Amino acid sequence: MRARRWLGAAGLHLAEGWRSWRSWGEAHPLAASALLVAALKLALLVADPTVNLLPDSDRWLHEAVIGWGPALRSLGYPLGVRLLAVTTRSLVPLLLVQAVAGGMVAVAVGGVARTLLGVRPALALAAALVLAAAPLQLVGERSVAPDCLACVALTAWTLLGIGWLARRRLPALLLFAAAVVPVGALDHRLLPGAAGGVVAAILLAGTEAFVHRRGLPRRHLLRRAAHAVAALIVLGGGLAALRAATGLSLNAGRSPERKASVAPRRDPLRVAGLAASTWADALFTRAMDDDLRAERRAGPGLSPATIELLHDRFSTAVTPQWGRRQTLTRRWLAETTPWLRLLLLTPLIGLLAALVARPGRRLTALWLTLTALALLASALALGPMTTRALAPLEPVLVVLLALLVDAFGHRGGDEPLLIPVVDPKPALAAPRG
Repeated sequence: MRARRWLGAAGLHLAEGWRSWRSWGEAHPLAASALLVAALKLALLVADPTVNLLPDSDRWLHEAVIGWGPALRSLGYPLGVRLLAVTTRSLVPLLLVQAVAGGMVAVAVGGVARTLLGVRPALALAAALVLAAAPLQLVGERSVAPDCLACVALTAWTLLGIGWLARRRLPALLLFAAAVVPVGALDHRLLPGAAGGVVAAILLAGTEAFVHRRGLPRRHLLRRAAHAVAALIVLGGGLAALRAATGLSLNAGRSPERKASVAPRRDPLRVAGLAASTWADALFTRAMDDDLRAERRAGPGLSPATIELLHDRFSTAVTPQWGRRQTLTRRWLAETTPWLRLLLLTPLIGLLAALVARPGRRLTALWLTLTALALLASALALGPMTTRALAPLEPVLVVLLALLVDAFGHRGGDEPLLIPVVDPKPALAAPRG
């Protein structure tokens, strides 16, 4: 009897605690999402704090130590390694900052899905947790490579684009166009996708305004055209600055990365065919499974000088077998082949979300679809596809899946918080600029 009363009291306390947590979470959704994501990230970091040394990690370590490098792929990452790891003589601060940055991205994605896209709170929270545990995000957080911080910059750029599509203010548009610069500075391979995303957003907004031109005053259309020209000028200036910064190296013209970035302009049809073939192989054959197996078999890709550098400058002892260690993160990546194939289908998922979404979300879903297509095409066209190249698609896929699930599960009631900017109603007769 005493044990039964104790169990009953414990059950009542648990039920009361759950009700209190649920009511607090509904009143403070962003704080609840941040707490859950932080708890998940901390648990994963404790379970697997291993540093992932990739074949190109020696490049970033050497550039950070000597303070100079060719800077063909990333201008900013060696500076981050120098600040966080070289000065502290440890790689731990770098991994902690990357883990915190990944958690902030997950919380931001969930918050934007709720506040700007009107997704139901449970789905927004689920989106944040899914992104926090996404395999490629975790691999990037554990790696000495610019993948994680570049993905953070790209996600921030994506959220700026969603915000501009929601409100159409000139400062937001200029910030959105200028945000391409930090994305390209952290990973030059993401530059074509980000620049294409800015152009796609401007074209979609212009098409929408043209369709509804009869319900809008002429000065509104002229103002939007001027905004688009200003954004393209900012985008062009940023691209020119990045090109000047990355074109100082004497070997830039002969590097494989430089040749791969120039190839789409020289022979676009051939590159498009190669990208389509690579996409089909990864989706319908075992090419992706073979790539994962190759990553598990690969060694650290580090020279003896780099191994000595890790020991002397970063207090990290590695062995030739370091790259073959079966850590929790590597095993999680190896078991998520369906998720990786889903990333390849992100543009198709986005198109479906745009078709079934409610009116206030369709333009954003269509823009995310075009952005995903640009990112996927650039990842496939710049050489042999690797699983790491799909990491920037994870935040976009999570948002699109949240939109899609919310559209199918909608039963009326809550309207999206995103208010369509172009609406042939008299209320927009005097738009604010």
